[in-house]
Amino acid sequence: MRYFIFLYLTTLIHYTEASDKVLPLYQEDGLLEIDLYFSFESLTNDVGKEPSYHDAWITLKEQEGPDSLKIKIKARGSFRKNPDNCDFPPLFIQKDDDKWSESLFAGDKKLKFVSHCRTADEEFDQFVVQEYLVYKAYSMFSLYHFKVRLAKITYHNTDNDSLIYERTGFFIEDKDDMAYRNNCRVIEVENLSARQVNQKEFKKLSFFQYMIMNNDWAVSLLHNIIMVIESPSLVPVAVPYDFDWAGIINAPYDMPTAKNAPYLPERNYKGVCYKGKELKPVIQTFNDRRSDIYNLYYNCNYLTEENKQRIISTLDEFYVIINTRKYLRKNIIKACKF
Repeated sequence: MRYFIFLYLTTLIHYTEASDKVLPLYQEDGLLEIDLYFSFESLTNDVGKEPSYHDAWITLKEQEGPDSLKIKIKARGSFRKNPDNCDFPPLFIQKDDDKWSESLFAGDKKLKFVSHCRTADEEFDQFVVQEYLVYKAYSMFSLYHFKVRLAKITYHNTDNDSLIYERTGFFIEDKDDMAYRNNCRVIEVENLSARQVNQKEFKKLSFFQYMIMNNDWAVSLLHNIIMVIESPSLVPVAVPYDFDWAGIINAPYDMPTAKNAPYLPERNYKGVCYKGKELKPVIQTFNDRRSDIYNLYYNCNYLTEENKQRIISTLDEFYVIINTRKYLRKNIIKACKF
């Protein structure tokens, strides 16, 4: 069995935010070490349209509060819940213990957890770490981002009292908590065009998706997009999530589900049509954050050197495009669709 030692050494630049609105789980970046006890057969066989919650116990190592909590877990998601795609699903974790409020999970109504997907291939641990880092990277550009917390989790099967394996995963902030942190609320409004959302934020979003080579999103369909709004007098803000199809990660999945997503990972600009002078501020923002993004990956002990170099090459290409007039014009200004 392979064990990982994770050292989070990077100091990230974030926008200023009210710390009292950040839940305890996301107030630090340190790696969590967790033991999860559950019926492996019950969980992995219950992956239909409406899976049930199952009894489980979770132990948080070296954390203040109770050592162990009784919880409920169930499979979640769509693509990664399908056993044809992943042999272990992502999870919802729900409290089932009065001690929950004394733990690191205090304030969280329901936890969303990204797991490793395929057990036999340890490269999928690398994909999990890379998606986690994409969330961290987006936090450098916008307050309207989902907070995440990386975890090393040891799975124990209570069916036969055995240790199954140790893998990497991460927790994702609840959408309502993300909205509350930004003095907003979530709205479910489909068929909005990209021009009907906050354009300052959308420019950053669309450039970021272009940078990471992610085509699996759509504002009008609310596909991997959450809409939040501060007041009825303001336009909504689009917030991205679920980056596992991004070419910068390059996970070996089959075709994604978004109607307008290409099959092979490639760099496609899906933003609004802007004139060159309208793009100068967002290009400057990305240039200002360039060294921080590179350091985010360079300083990760839990990424292989091969993956680091591949990711840096992907980022290099993006920066050549946005800083070269003819490439910017060809790949973004002339390639836009709205």
